[in-house]
Amino acid sequence: MANKHYFALRKIKAGKPEHAETIYRRIINDLLLEEEKHATIEGKEQCDHAKLAITTLLLALVLQRNGADAKQTRSVFLKFFRVIALSGMEECACSAKVIGAFALFEMKQGNTT
Repeated sequence: MANKHYFALRKIKAGKPEHAETIYRRIINDLLLEEEKHATIEGKEQCDHAKLAITTLLLALVLQRNGADAKQTRSVFLKFFRVIALSGMEECACSAKVIGAFALFEMKQGNTT
């Protein structure tokens, strides 16, 4: 995981943020597939969404940097919240960090209500 994040960072620094976006989207998809597999094997009692939260935040930042429209960036956050809601772990520290970033994003868009 760390290697993939590092590779995405190198792509950003090389002026290829669209490649970083693709890498982050693949990581998220892999994490979601992994979560589905583990959910069928064992019951969920602890939050294990830290990797998904970090990757979600990084993808949202890359999208904003690339000048993506607000709907596209917002969909990244909403996808994360959907996964958290389905897992029943709405009150974990991982989701709190993403909620904070989402709130800042919405304030930047002028949505303060």
